[in-house]
Order: sequence, then structure tokens, then C-alpha cells
Amino acid sequence: MGIGGQDHIYGVRAYRICGTGQDADTAFSTRITTTGRKLVGPPTPQNMTASDDQCGRVLVSWSVNTILGLDSFVVLRDDVPLDTLDNHNAGFIEQFFDNSPLPGVHEYCVRGTSLNCSDGPEACDNGAAGAGPTCTITNVAASSDDCDEVCVT
Repeated sequence: MGIGGQDHIYGVRAYRICGTGQDADTAFSTRITTTGRKLVGPPTPQNMTASDDQCGRVLVSWSVNTILGLDSFVVLRDDVPLDTLDNHNAGFIEQFFDNSPLPGVHEYCVRGTSLNCSDGPEACDNGAAGAGPTCTITNVAASSDDCDEVCVT
């Protein structure tokens, strides 16, 4: 098996041995050649990070050095797929915003997928999102009887 994604020449010929010992007669057929290539599996996402400082969302970003064997990316939070994104050019910084994160720290992973070669290896990082305010504001009032100001209480 050759290196994936590169053409290689493969050859076959028949081999025949008749007899044994000194009386053995060996013959080979003409070699027949063909060109083939091994498919390449998706690369591992590089420089993958999940943010800890976005409050109500988590920014997941990564890059790849090759798109050979790559059809798309799957972004997961705690092993649950969140979205599938198309690949771009090699070296492109890919980004995904989890705009509905669960509060607290969670494992985010990204893996490349190939229609022909299944899933590639994952790159993972913990990301955290802060919870929204939990208090409820009540009894809000604004004055409407002052000439130069509005008083909000």
C-alpha cells in the first residue's frame, strides 16, 4: 500500500514452476501494470480551542493543514453532535459559536469526516460558559410627571 492520495504503479505477472530440483522449469508472464491510489482519511483538526470567556456562548475554533480526504467537520459538546460545517481551504481558521451552551465546563471536540473514509481523529478542549442572571427584577416604575427628568425606580 502506498502513501494515501498519491498515484502509484502496481504490476502483476504470472509465475509458473514445473518439475523439481535440477529439472525445474520456471516461467514468468509479461508484467501488466496499472495505476491506483489509496484514499486518505480526514486530518486531525489543529490548534483546536474552546473559549472560557464568552459568557453566554462558547467559541470553538480550529485549523487544518490539508483538506485532502476531508468533506466536513462535526462539532460535539460532551459527545453530542451540535453541528456539521463544510470545510474551507487549507490553513483557514474554522469557527463555530455555541450560542446555547450549558452553564459550566464542558468538553468540546471537532473531528473531520469523509464520505469515503468515515471519521477522522478528534481534537478536544474544555470550554466554559457563564450562566445568565438568575435574579428577577420586579416593581419597575418610571415617572412621567417631571419636566427635566425621568425617575426610574
